[in-house]
Amino acid sequence: MPASSLFLEAPAVRRGLSVWRRFFTGVLAEPTRRAEDEIAEYLERHQHDLPPALRIELERRSMSL
Repeated sequence: MPASSLFLEAPAVRRGLSVWRRFFTGVLAEPTRRAEDEIAEYLERHQHDLPPALRIELERRSMSL
């Protein structure tokens, strides 16, 4: 293996952990965000289909966040 290839691979190995950490953080965080967005969109579209008590409770909880 030429010395130049070792020189080029060394920085990638050192930075590899942060790249993997960002990748896994993004992959693991993404489904939660999508699920929350889908729930919010569903509730927005069907707010008049919900019973009044449930609608009031959801509004109360969203105001306390």
